[in-house]
Amino acid sequence: ACEPNLASGVRAGFRVPGESLIDPWTAPHAYLLQAIENGAIVHRGCEVEGGDFDGRRWTLSTADGPVRARFVINAAGLFGDIVDRRLLGESAFSIRPRKGQFVVYDKPAAALASHILLPVPTEVTKGVVVCRTAFGNLLVGPTAEEQKDRETAALDAGILQGLRDRGEAILPALAGHDVTSIYAGLRPATETKAYRI
Repeated sequence: ACEPNLASGVRAGFRVPGESLIDPWTAPHAYLLQAIENGAIVHRGCEVEGGDFDGRRWTLSTADGPVRARFVINAAGLFGDIVDRRLLGESAFSIRPRKGQFVVYDKPAAALASHILLPVPTEVTKGVVVCRTAFGNLLVGPTAEEQKDRETAALDAGILQGLRDRGEAILPALAGHDVTSIYAGLRPATETKAYRI
Protein backbone atom coordinates (compact mmCIF):
# COMPACT_ATOMS: atom_id res chain seq x y z
CA ALA A 1 0.00 0.00 0.00
CA CYS A 2 1.13 3.51 -0.79
CA GLU A 3 0.08 4.73 2.68
CA PRO A 4 0.03 1.71 5.03
CA ASN A 5 -0.90 3.78 8.11
CA LEU A 6 -4.24 5.02 6.77
CA ALA A 7 -7.40 4.09 8.64
CA SER A 8 -8.95 0.79 7.57
CA GLY A 9 -12.09 2.60 6.38
CA VAL A 10 -10.22 4.36 3.56
CA ARG A 11 -11.27 2.62 0.35
CA ALA A 12 -9.60 4.62 -2.40
CA GLY A 13 -7.56 7.66 -3.23
CA PHE A 14 -5.73 9.28 -6.06
CA ARG A 15 -2.17 10.47 -6.29
CA VAL A 16 -1.24 13.88 -7.65
CA PRO A 17 2.27 13.53 -9.09
CA GLY A 18 4.50 16.41 -8.10
CA GLU A 19 2.14 17.72 -5.42
CA SER A 20 4.19 19.38 -2.73
CA LEU A 21 4.14 22.09 -0.13
CA ILE A 22 6.44 24.90 0.83
CA ASP A 23 7.05 26.93 3.92
CA PRO A 24 4.73 29.91 3.29
CA TRP A 25 7.18 32.35 4.89
CA THR A 26 10.50 31.39 3.31
CA ALA A 27 9.61 31.86 -0.37
CA PRO A 28 8.06 35.36 0.00
CA HIS A 29 10.96 36.40 2.24
CA ALA A 30 13.42 35.23 -0.42
CA TYR A 31 11.51 37.22 -3.07
CA LEU A 32 11.63 40.28 -0.83
CA LEU A 33 15.38 39.96 -0.32
CA GLN A 34 15.89 39.56 -4.08
CA ALA A 35 13.79 42.67 -4.75
CA ILE A 36 15.84 44.68 -2.25
CA GLU A 37 19.03 43.37 -3.89
CA ASN A 38 17.67 44.73 -7.19
CA GLY A 39 16.98 48.18 -5.77
CA ALA A 40 13.45 47.90 -4.41
CA ILE A 41 12.57 50.03 -1.41
CA VAL A 42 10.36 48.42 1.21
CA HIS A 43 7.96 50.51 3.28
CA ARG A 44 6.81 48.44 6.26
CA GLY A 45 3.87 49.55 8.37
CA CYS A 46 3.16 52.31 5.87
CA GLU A 47 -0.61 52.41 5.43
CA VAL A 48 -1.87 53.41 1.98
CA GLU A 49 -4.52 56.11 2.37
CA GLY A 50 -5.12 56.83 -1.31
CA GLY A 51 -3.37 57.26 -4.60
CA ASP A 52 -3.34 58.64 -8.12
CA PHE A 53 -2.13 57.16 -11.40
CA ASP A 54 -1.07 59.55 -14.16
CA GLY A 55 -0.86 56.90 -16.87
CA ARG A 56 2.80 56.16 -16.15
CA ARG A 57 3.39 56.39 -12.43
CA TRP A 58 1.51 55.97 -9.18
CA THR A 59 1.69 58.48 -6.36
CA LEU A 60 0.49 56.83 -3.19
CA SER A 61 -0.67 58.88 -0.24
CA THR A 62 0.58 57.25 2.95
CA ALA A 63 0.82 58.11 6.62
CA ASP A 64 4.57 58.55 6.04
CA GLY A 65 4.17 60.86 3.06
CA PRO A 66 3.93 60.31 -0.70
CA VAL A 67 5.45 57.24 -2.34
CA ARG A 68 6.00 57.15 -6.10
CA ALA A 69 6.21 53.95 -8.12
CA ARG A 70 5.79 52.70 -11.67
CA PHE A 71 4.25 49.47 -10.39
CA VAL A 72 2.11 48.84 -7.34
CA ILE A 73 1.24 45.36 -6.14
CA ASN A 74 -1.68 45.15 -3.76
CA ALA A 75 -0.34 42.60 -1.28
CA ALA A 76 -2.48 43.89 1.58
CA GLY A 77 -3.97 40.46 2.25
CA LEU A 78 -6.81 40.83 4.73
CA PHE A 79 -7.04 44.52 3.83
CA GLY A 80 -6.75 44.07 0.06
CA ASP A 81 -10.31 45.20 -0.67
CA ILE A 82 -9.82 48.34 1.44
CA VAL A 83 -6.60 49.22 -0.43
CA ASP A 84 -8.38 48.60 -3.75
CA ARG A 85 -11.15 51.03 -2.77
CA ARG A 86 -8.62 53.64 -1.64
CA LEU A 87 -6.69 53.42 -4.91
CA LEU A 88 -9.42 52.71 -7.45
CA GLY A 89 -12.54 54.13 -5.80
CA GLU A 90 -14.11 50.68 -5.64
CA SER A 91 -13.13 47.06 -5.18
CA ALA A 92 -14.17 44.14 -7.36
CA PHE A 93 -14.04 41.84 -4.33
CA SER A 94 -14.78 41.75 -0.60
CA ILE A 95 -12.48 40.15 1.94
CA ARG A 96 -14.12 37.67 4.28
CA PRO A 97 -11.51 36.61 6.82
CA ARG A 98 -11.24 32.86 7.19
CA LYS A 99 -9.45 31.45 10.21
CA GLY A 100 -7.47 28.24 10.02
CA GLN A 101 -6.29 26.42 13.11
CA PHE A 102 -3.48 23.86 12.94
CA VAL A 103 -1.92 21.14 15.07
CA VAL A 104 1.76 20.32 14.46
CA TYR A 105 3.09 17.01 15.76
CA ASP A 106 6.66 16.14 16.75
CA LYS A 107 8.94 14.85 13.99
CA PRO A 108 8.55 11.11 14.77
CA ALA A 109 4.89 11.38 13.68
CA ALA A 110 5.99 12.40 10.16
CA ALA A 111 6.97 8.78 9.45
CA LEU A 112 3.26 7.90 9.44
CA ALA A 113 2.56 9.64 6.10
CA SER A 114 4.51 9.66 2.85
CA HIS A 115 2.16 11.92 0.87
CA ILE A 116 -0.18 14.85 1.36
CA LEU A 117 -3.41 13.31 2.64
CA LEU A 118 -6.46 15.34 1.71
CA PRO A 119 -10.09 14.26 2.11
CA VAL A 120 -12.86 15.02 -0.35
CA PRO A 121 -13.40 18.83 -0.42
CA THR A 122 -16.61 20.48 0.76
CA GLU A 123 -18.37 23.66 -0.39
CA VAL A 124 -16.45 25.68 2.23
CA THR A 125 -13.02 24.09 2.40
CA LYS A 126 -10.61 21.75 0.70
CA GLY A 127 -10.68 19.83 3.94
CA VAL A 128 -8.32 19.10 6.78
CA VAL A 129 -4.95 18.04 5.41
CA VAL A 130 -2.51 15.65 7.04
CA CYS A 131 0.98 16.17 5.66
CA ARG A 132 4.64 16.55 6.45
CA THR A 133 5.86 20.10 6.86
CA ALA A 134 8.92 21.52 5.14
CA PHE A 135 10.66 21.15 8.52
CA GLY A 136 9.93 17.44 9.00
CA ASN A 137 6.95 17.59 11.37
CA LEU A 138 3.44 16.31 10.70
CA LEU A 139 0.70 18.92 10.32
CA VAL A 140 -3.07 18.50 10.68
CA GLY A 141 -5.27 21.37 9.52
CA PRO A 142 -6.50 23.86 8.70
CA THR A 143 -10.02 24.50 9.80
CA ALA A 144 -12.04 27.00 7.76
CA GLU A 145 -13.86 29.37 10.11
CA GLU A 146 -15.38 32.56 8.73
CA GLN A 147 -15.21 35.61 10.98
CA LYS A 148 -15.52 39.39 10.75
CA ASP A 149 -12.34 40.32 12.66
CA ARG A 150 -9.45 40.86 10.24
CA GLU A 151 -6.74 40.92 12.88
CA THR A 152 -7.33 38.25 15.55
CA ALA A 153 -6.85 34.53 15.05
CA ALA A 154 -7.66 33.06 18.45
CA LEU A 155 -7.14 29.39 19.24
CA ASP A 156 -10.04 27.26 20.45
CA ALA A 157 -9.24 24.19 22.58
CA GLY A 158 -12.34 22.31 21.43
CA ILE A 159 -11.58 22.85 17.76
CA LEU A 160 -7.93 21.89 18.25
CA GLN A 161 -9.05 18.65 19.91
CA GLY A 162 -11.37 18.11 16.95
CA LEU A 163 -8.37 18.47 14.62
CA ARG A 164 -6.46 15.89 16.62
CA ASP A 165 -9.46 13.56 16.41
CA ARG A 166 -9.69 14.08 12.63
CA GLY A 167 -5.98 13.41 12.25
CA GLU A 168 -6.33 10.18 14.23
CA ALA A 169 -9.37 9.18 12.14
CA ILE A 170 -7.14 9.39 9.05
CA LEU A 171 -3.98 7.98 10.68
CA PRO A 172 -4.97 5.96 13.78
CA ALA A 173 -1.30 5.52 14.77
CA LEU A 174 -1.15 9.28 15.33
CA ALA A 175 -2.82 8.74 18.73
CA GLY A 176 -0.28 9.24 21.48
CA HIS A 177 2.20 11.25 19.40
CA ASP A 178 3.29 14.50 21.01
CA VAL A 179 2.19 17.88 19.68
CA THR A 180 4.99 20.38 19.00
CA SER A 181 2.82 23.42 18.47
CA ILE A 182 -0.62 24.75 17.73
CA TYR A 183 -1.40 27.92 15.86
CA ALA A 184 -4.06 29.82 13.98
CA GLY A 185 -3.89 32.20 11.08
CA LEU A 186 -6.22 34.21 8.89
CA ARG A 187 -6.40 34.15 5.14
CA PRO A 188 -8.13 36.68 2.92
CA ALA A 189 -10.99 34.62 1.51
CA THR A 190 -13.44 36.38 -0.79
CA GLU A 191 -17.06 35.89 -1.80
CA THR A 192 -15.95 33.39 -4.47
CA LYS A 193 -14.30 30.00 -4.04
CA ALA A 194 -11.31 31.01 -6.15
CA TYR A 195 -8.20 32.50 -4.62
CA ARG A 196 -7.73 36.20 -5.42
CA ILE A 197 -4.35 36.94 -6.99
